Amino acid sequence: VAQLLQMARLEPDARKPEQTLVPLDALVRQVVGTFSARAEERGIDLGVENAEATWVLGDPHALRALLDNLVDNALRYTPPGARVDLRLQAVGDAQVALEVSDSGPGIAQADRQRVLDRFVRLAHLSADANATGSGLGLSIVREIALRHHAELALLDTPGGGLTVRLLFARAPALVTVAT
Repeated sequence: VAQLLQMARLEPDARKPEQTLVPLDALVRQVVGTFSARAEERGIDLGVENAEATWVLGDPHALRALLDNLVDNALRYTPPGARVDLRLQAVGDAQVALEVSDSGPGIAQADRQRVLDRFVRLAHLSADANATGSGLGLSIVREIALRHHAELALLDTPGGGLTVRLLFARAPALVTVAT
């Protein structure tokens, strides 16, 4: 139900998205903190591999939903004893790359475009036989990425698994003036 509501909020006629400077590194750390107990319960090593101090212009609530969906999916499809890593780093002066990598089964190249559509769920990949889902997580991620003019790519993780990579425009550095 929460994902259906989130998807409705992303519809073109829905509310105008908030645009503010968002400290993406702080958001990454918050999400890891939120999901750490679930990861520990499943025996998955969840952590921040790198999180450079980075700001983007966007909707903080939507960006949080994007990260929540990515981490939730990674934990859902990664088997116990595996890893889920988040990375955030500058790419040149104009972009920032956000990556969520797991060491799960990955997604076959032939299915990668399809999993971004609504209600598509590759249940056979789930590491948890009792896992449920609506098939909306990655479509929500795609919609939020589009609203933020971010490039979205589903890539192979070296050694096995899936890496979701988003390239955002980097907000200019904040300038403080001492008086």
